[in-house]
Amino acid sequence: MKRIVSTRGNARIQGVVAEMIREIRDLRGDFLIFRGDYGLSPPEEVIYNPLVLAHSSPAAAALGAFFLTGVHDALVIDIGGTTTDLIPIRGVAPSLAPLFIHGEKSLVSAVVAESLPLGGDCRLGDLGVMPLRYFDLLP
Repeated sequence: MKRIVSTRGNARIQGVVAEMIREIRDLRGDFLIFRGDYGLSPPEEVIYNPLVLAHSSPAAAALGAFFLTGVHDALVIDIGGTTTDLIPIRGVAPSLAPLFIHGEKSLVSAVVAESLPLGGDCRLGDLGVMPLRYFDLLP
């Protein structure tokens, strides 16, 4: 079942990832891509298995926080545009766990992170805290 979940997940995002890689190549031909398991991969490998990008931003934030502070036990908070990710660090690196897609386990491992649907584009309104783009849709 994990192979089916992984294949479906990769197929859903492969086109977008391939296009992103083509655009980056147009700007700079030689590069590596940071993965969600805090590793690096060449673009060709990522096009073949784009799920390795899952949680790459929280992984980078957690490793950066560890490198800058040297703190071994911490909760790193990565506030992005649309989400806030909570990444626990115990020891020298964030923990890895199987990636779940729609509640089903995949073959890919990624940094353990809890994502909240509140990011830097949120504001408080009559309906509570919402991403700013939703306020543009209100009458």
